[in-house]
Amino acid sequence: MKKLYSLFILICVSTTLVFSQTPDWSTSVAKIFYDNCTNCHHDGGIAPFSLIEYAPAVDNALNIQSFVNAKKMPPWPADPNYTHFKDEQVLSDYEINTINDWVNNGTPPGDFSLAPIPPVYNGLAVMVNPDDTIFLPHFPLGTDSDVHRTFVMHSGYTEAKYLNQIEFVPGAPSVDHHAIFYRDTTDVSYQADLAEPGPGFTGSAGGATNLIVFAGWNPGRAVISLPPFMGFRIPDSSDYVVAMHYVGGDGVTDSSYMNLKYCPVPVNQIRPIVADRLINWNYPSLIDGPLLIPANTTKTFHAQSDTFSYSRSLIGFGPHSHLVAKTWILVMISAEGDTTKLLSIPQWDFNWQMSYFLTKVIKVPPGSRYYATVTYDNTTNNPNNPSNPPKDVKAGTGTKDEMLAVTFWTMDYLEGDEDIIMDSAYYTPIDNVFDPASMPLKVFPNPSGENFGFDTFLPEHNVIWMLTDENGIVVKSAAENNIAKGAYNQQVSIKNLANGVYFLTLQSGNQKSVRKIVVAH
Repeated sequence: MKKLYSLFILICVSTTLVFSQTPDWSTSVAKIFYDNCTNCHHDGGIAPFSLIEYAPAVDNALNIQSFVNAKKMPPWPADPNYTHFKDEQVLSDYEINTINDWVNNGTPPGDFSLAPIPPVYNGLAVMVNPDDTIFLPHFPLGTDSDVHRTFVMHSGYTEAKYLNQIEFVPGAPSVDHHAIFYRDTTDVSYQADLAEPGPGFTGSAGGATNLIVFAGWNPGRAVISLPPFMGFRIPDSSDYVVAMHYVGGDGVTDSSYMNLKYCPVPVNQIRPIVADRLINWNYPSLIDGPLLIPANTTKTFHAQSDTFSYSRSLIGFGPHSHLVAKTWILVMISAEGDTTKLLSIPQWDFNWQMSYFLTKVIKVPPGSRYYATVTYDNTTNNPNNPSNPPKDVKAGTGTKDEMLAVTFWTMDYLEGDEDIIMDSAYYTPIDNVFDPASMPLKVFPNPSGENFGFDTFLPEHNVIWMLTDENGIVVKSAAENNIAKGAYNQQVSIKNLANGVYFLTLQSGNQKSVRKIVVAH
């Protein structure tokens, strides 16, 4: 009995040691920063310090901890507890707790030989063989710390095009803060460009009614991709309009460009994505207008779309307002009164406007409407207020004016659209899981084109993964030892693989997972 008691004590002590082990840089924290932060926090990036190396991470540890706990970094305004989105940039509770434990216990370095290989940022495009490249004009920046400039480029299209993949390559990564992509079927944007000296025109362009937003970019966002049969419809003779936000100045010259790929399937198989601004700040969309926020007041407005007379398939949306906006709520309400949550932004930030794509297509049945509830804070409590003391803010297209608008991306509804998965990281179909007791494994996107990524959580310090075809032939594989346990992800290039069904097998220790992957270029 004494031996059994001693063994019990030994097991308890060992278990306590395992679970109380302090995270260190090499085996725990570096991986989190590399996966989520260094796309901005690297030498030459837009962030004020690098997180590639241990030393600057330690120097900024308290600031990192503060911003991570406040959910301000990585920047992702949408509330993930309200709705999840495709490719969302959010730290898990486990990752936040790991950073807290690391900082609170003195930021131990660990064994640097066990640290993951640091990512390399060379400013080069990742898209291979784009169908088209849209070059923004070279724009010299002075020393202004906050510049909004909009550029207009003729597409030259003689017929409608359907964009399946979009990659924005920043020409001045240290100052390129974000970009919003529009298409303009009129001559209005082009004339605005001609009316000002130099390339582009002043402002963010977001208020012009002739513009339709179809996507956007912020540091860390790579290639925007849709399933192969979906495409943003760009009408013939359209102009591409890109609204840039620059911070820092630094006297550099921006030379950004966009790589584009069209839908790889025949035109008769393409599902066109139509962009429509269905909610705006004018009557009858704005229910309790006019949009006027008196100085020193906080005010809430409500807006709605028209009622749908036929079914649509919703894939995403882009909300837009300016500097005194505070919170956003977006929902869909059916004819029967059922509410579908679409978006919650507890702290709107004009500098971090996002395009939000759903993880799964939502059916919009006849009789449905979209509703937006937006609160504006025109007081000194709002650090983003452009006026001090506050001034009355009215509706308008200027940055110091205000707006309330939402562009929705939809398709004509077909039976079964609600089963289309946009981001498989949030869905594990039963026929894709061969071992229900295995470690978690998320694959995205699926179907995949040029490449796919996978995320997992390693139980041991090793991993073996392999990609096999339907005949069991290994087409890609890799093995790593002496790596950090915990969060692990990889990007895999499949551009040379034939279309078809493949299987990804991942093993760490005695745990294994298998997922089915569809390759469709």
